[in-house]
Amino acid sequence: MNAVAPITIRPIERPTFDNVNLQDFGLWCLDNAAALARYWTEQGNALGLEKDEDTDFDFWLKVQHEIECDDFRDAARLPHGVTL
Repeated sequence: MNAVAPITIRPIERPTFDNVNLQDFGLWCLDNAAALARYWTEQGNALGLEKDEDTDFDFWLKVQHEIECDDFRDAARLPHGVTL
């Protein structure tokens, strides 16, 4: 008989972001600070607090914002009433 072990690892899910202020990177980051920090640390990263130069976290934030902007642009191209 084979024993079944419970699965304790879950996949990391991309959060649903608040895109009300998507046009402004700084405001978008403020609106989504908790979700972004949680998503970053779930991926095994530590939050760096150095502000002397761009960090991996800064670049990662820009990528997340760009992904959301791309999704918004893609959705705008769809016929009226259709969602992704």
